[in-house]
Amino acid sequence: MTAATGDGGRAAVRTMLRMRAREGCEAQFEAAWHRAAAEISRVPGNLRQELMRDDADPRWFAIASDWTDRASVDAFGRSAARETLTEALRDLREDATRSTFTVLATVAAERRRPCGTGPRPTARSRPRTPTPRRCGSAGRWRRAAAPPARTRASPRSAR
Repeated sequence: MTAATGDGGRAAVRTMLRMRAREGCEAQFEAAWHRAAAEISRVPGNLRQELMRDDADPRWFAIASDWTDRASVDAFGRSAARETLTEALRDLREDATRSTFTVLATVAAERRRPCGTGPRPTARSRPRTPTPRRCGSAGRWRRAAAPPARTRASPRSAR
């Protein structure tokens, strides 16, 4: 687990917005968000933005916006640019809530290692036969092909 930091070692800030699009305006809402997000991505202090849709109710959207610090979020919130960029979203929604969080920590997912680089199998998972193993399709273990038999050169062919 690592502390989430923005520029200068300060804690990153995440703004979460939950908006319900007007009925029949979902596609227009998404398009308006994409246009606004492209401009907001150029605002100093903005790190990234995500648009998510509720699987249970496709009219509900969540917007996550990550910032380097609270001062950047507040400066954008007071700017005329915010008013202009978010105006289209206001016209396409019927409800909205907003929360701002300080990101305290981030735990990255453990990545699976490519075949042959991970730890050796444990005694329980180790195959019963001493046959060499290698990775097969879908990460499953399979029996390795037997190496070609070595033949000795006959004394006649060596001449």
